[in-house]
Amino acid sequence: MKKIIMAMAGFAVVATSATLPMSAAASATISDVIVRQQWPWNGKVNIDYVLSDPDGGEHDISVALRNADQVITNEYGSLTGDLFGVKSGAHRIVWDPQFNSPAYADKVMADFSVTLSTDDDAAAYMVIDLSGGAGAAEFPVTFTNKPPEGGWNQDVYKTTKLVLRHIPAGSFRMGSPEGDPPEGEIGHSTSREKLHTVTFTNDFYIGVFEMSYAQYSNIVHTVEEYSAGAAGSKTALGYVTTGMLRGAGTVSDKKNYYAIETDSFFGRFNDKFSFTGKYAGYAFDLPTMSQWEYACRAGTTGAWNDGTTITDSTTDAQLGRIAWYRQNASLVPKGIGTKSVANNFGLYDMHGNVAELCVDKPKGGSGAIWWTEESLVEPLCQTDNWSWNNVNRGGNVQINASGCRSASTSSNNDANGAKDLGFRMAFIYNRFANP
Repeated sequence: MKKIIMAMAGFAVVATSATLPMSAAASATISDVIVRQQWPWNGKVNIDYVLSDPDGGEHDISVALRNADQVITNEYGSLTGDLFGVKSGAHRIVWDPQFNSPAYADKVMADFSVTLSTDDDAAAYMVIDLSGGAGAAEFPVTFTNKPPEGGWNQDVYKTTKLVLRHIPAGSFRMGSPEGDPPEGEIGHSTSREKLHTVTFTNDFYIGVFEMSYAQYSNIVHTVEEYSAGAAGSKTALGYVTTGMLRGAGTVSDKKNYYAIETDSFFGRFNDKFSFTGKYAGYAFDLPTMSQWEYACRAGTTGAWNDGTTITDSTTDAQLGRIAWYRQNASLVPKGIGTKSVANNFGLYDMHGNVAELCVDKPKGGSGAIWWTEESLVEPLCQTDNWSWNNVNRGGNVQINASGCRSASTSSNNDANGAKDLGFRMAFIYNRFANP
């Protein structure tokens, strides 16, 4: 094994350069790992590498940092660059030891090393074939690391097929910073957005797109009942309610309130599948609000999931580039993926278009503190207040910029549905059935 040793500004770097197999079944490799401090020295470290995959697949990269035998914690946001959906070629990741890691800033590390690997135990994408309609005994499922020619933003993946993206387990900082910019974030809510660390022990999948009318029609109608479903509207589905998707719930039986009722949309949808092995305990459902934000941010820490942040609470030029919201959508939901800028996970419309329902209910109502600064593991917001509406995320076409931020949270009335209230399919560990 070749070692490259450099010393700059009192910081010694040791980088291992080797060919690392991604998994026993994968043909892709990582090679030529080279670590260099940025120069002139600004506290950041470049991690260059080459990924080779003759099959043309996409892979998420995990980074392990060490100083001799000491493991260095990768705080959320300290790593940027080519981390998700990486294809063959030369790539760069940047580590900022000063970002949430002040103990490593200006520290001499005589035996600093980096190991890169991928999470190929789970394929990057789950693709569900809906073309058989509700009358089909099952919906065929395929898993792949290789996007189709032309990518996922094509009509077939908004009508007769449904694509979900793998989201690896990990930790992130949920919420937004309090105060005035640049330290704080415009639109911050002290009752809903307290910064706190959330850790996921289970990975999950979430829709690349919001659910469209065409996809919903192909799930709930047989081909004979609604043959137009395959070529129907690619507009984001609206007018959904929690009762319609998961069942009305049983207030008198709070233990089972979060269970999916068999005659609901998700109850019928889950009957189409029989997963074994790693995903035997999983089910299709609404995401939790913390899962939603983790997927939305995709490694970013600002207001917008392209790595930028909000500059105006009403009209924000950067938001207009990536989202449909009050200032550019004429208050009408649009086709999914028509704002063709996706986040690092390849997810579209996480900001704006239709608000997306989550399984959580707000703790103590909309005016109470929903979260404290306490670190949490796979949290579910509220378990004993049934009168409140479910949380929704992302804002919509009737909301100004501040309400569309990654951290923004609402609990508008979902009892009767609204044209700008929809959802995004998730495939998550079913802790309601597997406590």
